[in-house]
Amino acid sequence: MSEIFISYSRNDRPRAESIARGLEAAGWSVWWDRIIPAGREFEEVIETELNASKLAIVLWSKRSVASEWVLIEAGAAADRDKLVPILIEQGVHIPLRFSRIQAADLIDWDGNVEAPSFQKLVADIAGRIRPSQPPVEVLPAGDSLKGEEGSDGTGEAPALEEDSVPADANIIQESAPRQPLPSGLLESRAGLTWILAAVFAINFVETKIDTIVREQFGWGVDVGNRVAAAFRGLEGNLSFESHDVTNWFAVYGYSLAYFFVLPILGLSVAATLWVRKDVQAYRILCLSIVADYLISLGFFLFLPVPERWSYADSGAILLSDRWSSSLIELVRPISAIDNCFPSTHVSLTVVVILVGYAAGLRFRHTICALGTTVIFSTFVLGIHWLPDIVAGVAVGILSVALARYARYRRKTALPRLVPSIASVSILRGKGARVGALAHS
Repeated sequence: MSEIFISYSRNDRPRAESIARGLEAAGWSVWWDRIIPAGREFEEVIETELNASKLAIVLWSKRSVASEWVLIEAGAAADRDKLVPILIEQGVHIPLRFSRIQAADLIDWDGNVEAPSFQKLVADIAGRIRPSQPPVEVLPAGDSLKGEEGSDGTGEAPALEEDSVPADANIIQESAPRQPLPSGLLESRAGLTWILAAVFAINFVETKIDTIVREQFGWGVDVGNRVAAAFRGLEGNLSFESHDVTNWFAVYGYSLAYFFVLPILGLSVAATLWVRKDVQAYRILCLSIVADYLISLGFFLFLPVPERWSYADSGAILLSDRWSSSLIELVRPISAIDNCFPSTHVSLTVVVILVGYAAGLRFRHTICALGTTVIFSTFVLGIHWLPDIVAGVAVGILSVALARYARYRRKTALPRLVPSIASVSILRGKGARVGALAHS
């Protein structure tokens, strides 16, 4: 697999090739040629290479901003925090989603790897990933090195005049070792998983305490009943659940969706994101779930709306009881009977769907279809009110937005602690060449 992935419009292939060759000369492996092995699908190969890469370069031109594939690849790269945009044409209007990310300017680049604009790109990339191979020095036309002889043919390296070296250049024999990035709970999959475990543990304790307080002291019950009455007024006589008209498909199908499909979807998405090299998508999933709970917690504590079937005047029944009255008890440890607004089932389903699309999962459309069934089941089974469902959708969208914003703020606020290997500058002092180490 390659370290750098290049996304571009087919019409920009010559420019993509020039950039790829220059980066390969700087020591990185680059995937850009789009040759698909026999027996493999185009989308599968693209996704595999993009996921395996450490950085993804997107070449912005008037043609690429109109390319659906380029936009999809750019979105996937941005979600994985590996996007490096490059402008290669004047007058390009970068899509709003990507306009906040500073693009490298290679509009006037003529293919010379020693050009300042290309050297700056090399330095920027080196600040994020270290080349796996030593750089290949590209000599300008007319220059040559005569085997082991010096450039003056004497067999010795010529002396370097003091005036030929910039005052701020550090002459080095080899690159300094890269320092590890700071670690923490948000930096590793294990740390993020511990955060999730803590949230579920807090939710479990909160549900137990909430249930005891409601049953023994009746705190908040009147408020919840008044809100339920208002919800009932909004719904009118709308109802799907009936022992007489509901068939077995609805009973078993929607019960399976509500009680089992969501956990399976959540675990499947989490496991898929866990095994990826890039932790960004898994971080967004975990932070979205944390945000979802924190947003909902205030409503659970101070607006304890009873579930639809448990409100006497709703006229609703718990349809899953036709299968087994024990099913509803499966969710009781983490969802009290009056923790109805907003619907956590709906909000978490929305989180899983949105993260699936943001991460570019291959089965994202299946997740969306099954997730829609889960959302619909919350009403059909007689568990949630329509306002619960609407609020749940809003909370899910807000949670993912906050998680993505937190990732962006964290990325821009984190100081650069790691010295980057700057571009290899070819300094001429009677033919001698030295490397310069710069700090970004």
